[in-house]
Amino acid sequence: MKILAFTPPGTNSRRFFLDIVQSIGELGHEVLQFELEPYIAVLEAMGEHVERAIEPLGKIVLSLIETNGIDLSMAMWSGATLSLPLYLQADGSTVSFLDDHGHPHLHYWWDAPHWYHGGKEIKNIANGLYRGAHQFHYINNPGTGSEMASLMGFKNVIPSPNGVNPRLFLPRPEIPKEYDLVFVSGPGDPAPTEVMLQELEQDDPDVDRIRKDVAMSLRPKLDALVQSVDGSVREPMRKLLDAMVEARLADRHSPALVHLQRAVQHDVALAVAADALIKDLALYVKVTDTIRQIEKWERPFMVAYLSRHFNCLRLGQQSYNAWGIEGDASGFVEYERQSEVYAKGRFALNVMRWQDDIGVNSKVFEITACGAACLQAFRGGIDELFEDGKEILVFKTPGEARQQLTEALSARSRVEELAEAGRARTLRDHTWASRMEGVLDLVSQYWAQRGRTVGKPAKIRISANRVSPTGDRVAFILAPMRSGFTLLRKMLDGHPRLTSPPETWFLLPLLNLWNGEGESPQYNVRQAAVAMQTVTDRPTFVEACRAYASELYSPLLSADGICVIDKTPMDMKIADQLPEIFPDAKFIILTRDPRGTVWSVRTWEKVATQPIEQVIPGTARSFRNQYEFAQRHPDRCHVVHYELLCDDPKAACTLLCEFLGTSFDAAMINYGSHADPRPGYGDEKTLEHQRPHTNSLRRWEGDDGHEPMRLHQQRELAEQCSAEALRFFGYDELAELLTPTLAGSGG
Repeated sequence: MKILAFTPPGTNSRRFFLDIVQSIGELGHEVLQFELEPYIAVLEAMGEHVERAIEPLGKIVLSLIETNGIDLSMAMWSGATLSLPLYLQADGSTVSFLDDHGHPHLHYWWDAPHWYHGGKEIKNIANGLYRGAHQFHYINNPGTGSEMASLMGFKNVIPSPNGVNPRLFLPRPEIPKEYDLVFVSGPGDPAPTEVMLQELEQDDPDVDRIRKDVAMSLRPKLDALVQSVDGSVREPMRKLLDAMVEARLADRHSPALVHLQRAVQHDVALAVAADALIKDLALYVKVTDTIRQIEKWERPFMVAYLSRHFNCLRLGQQSYNAWGIEGDASGFVEYERQSEVYAKGRFALNVMRWQDDIGVNSKVFEITACGAACLQAFRGGIDELFEDGKEILVFKTPGEARQQLTEALSARSRVEELAEAGRARTLRDHTWASRMEGVLDLVSQYWAQRGRTVGKPAKIRISANRVSPTGDRVAFILAPMRSGFTLLRKMLDGHPRLTSPPETWFLLPLLNLWNGEGESPQYNVRQAAVAMQTVTDRPTFVEACRAYASELYSPLLSADGICVIDKTPMDMKIADQLPEIFPDAKFIILTRDPRGTVWSVRTWEKVATQPIEQVIPGTARSFRNQYEFAQRHPDRCHVVHYELLCDDPKAACTLLCEFLGTSFDAAMINYGSHADPRPGYGDEKTLEHQRPHTNSLRRWEGDDGHEPMRLHQQRELAEQCSAEALRFFGYDELAELLTPTLAGSGG
């Protein structure tokens, strides 16, 4: 499917919309972006002559749609619709440009349409601008969705939760968790009343008292709205609004439209007032918004109340001095950096704004995606999105929130379990990619009903988190066999942001194609190399190898992964080519006391037992190759000692993680506690243990019925490795055997 995205100007809302657009690309669809800002600037520059420009500009947009075979356009709010021509019909209704040309268009409504532009869109809504059969409307609030469909006549309304971009909202384990609770303060929160301040002092604030007090304060506004209607309807209208207020106080988690319908069911005499209310959209919006203000206290009250009992950090610029809020304030934080703030808290709080009756905002998904435990105010439908007590904590009163937070913070493992489960649920069910997949299915059905088949997405989804052809998110482990390869791989693969699959092998035959090296039972490799070099050159071959590797490595990256670590022992044979092919890759030199490597090969059950003298040359040659590689590329290499990995795995992994650009994770040590999703080739002995151990560190001294490695054999090994290489990697004990002594050699 081909999508045209009208990208809005702005900051946070623009970035939010781009997350949605990016997710569609991840699904394998083709997306073209049309920047609205310069387009709008042209219209504004025309001033009073704008009508002369808007029609020709609209035709340019239509040509873009038709030329590129666009199946769907989409925009934030009504930005694109209002920037294109509008056509007034004979019956007084208005038709949009895209609807007039039969082109499907998706509106993403971040707010209810009747709140957009401070309510200025109510006139266009009433005139039918958004009732077109070719329009789709995405709204996160099912209560608002019902109003849009039943009161405003919108077709193709898609009430669905928001999603999250897991590549942007991701854990930041390198940031210390300094606070018990982090929360986002939004604009428009009111100052406290005397009753609210009194309840703040209580251990278990009386929520009903606060809500009834707010309801009483709203009566003058509601009375004024009653006076605005025709005299014959005023009395039933007053009774209807009173009934809706009582319904709100009794049941705060049902939509306003449901409260209205229940009031009429209870007293049919109110039907005339209900009919007048729903026919006057502007009045309906004013009435329901006023009654919803009964809940306006909740967000600032929860922030103020919990700040009195916990170490808190507030995200936002709004002042809460009147609430006596304690705790630090971070001020405005850009959308792209909000995960850094969430990382500072063990928990993050989400309280919905008062305007929404039901449904949830994006915060619960952003918090959980960041790996923070979420403390969520109850909303209708939240139980369909997360499991309370396992994936998030849900509260209905301030006292309940305080109790749940206190209990959870008393057990560190409890916080970690919630955070891990919440993040797993969000990555599984609540990304923008999963949301948009359903939306685009509806668009496909739309076209199918009109006899048109739209292009299907690519079989392999395009991941936004990719390994570049130059290898910016790849590292290679360089070491001979029996050096602890599989152990290190499993430890790395246990890290949530690292991927280390079993041996891949694909680079070995690929790079040897050019040199004509290696063996093949099907063809002569030297002849194949000559043939290839007659039709292409080395730079072209290198670029092709890079692209091929990028396509194979990229799917291995997790949504928030930072590196794929290739563990293929035979890559030592092509090590000299790797820095050329992947100029941005990193290299892990895994070293082991050569005596341990020799002994491991010598006693490996997969090969016939070999005399030690036959094993020494290959082991020494690989050891020297590691040394020479590290000397040639010192800034791109990190040395991991097998002995330290076994004796102090946390220290070894901490240094390695720092080299790879992340922080240590305890799951690396207990690699056996979680299933290996990709067993593949590797040492099965790692299956016998849950974590590293030191049993194999000095096996050459004799074990399992094997004779020890003789001193003259150790000297021969040291000589072939070279004293310089041994001392460079810290194996001074073996290097000392090359120091002349007065005594005769043993052995």
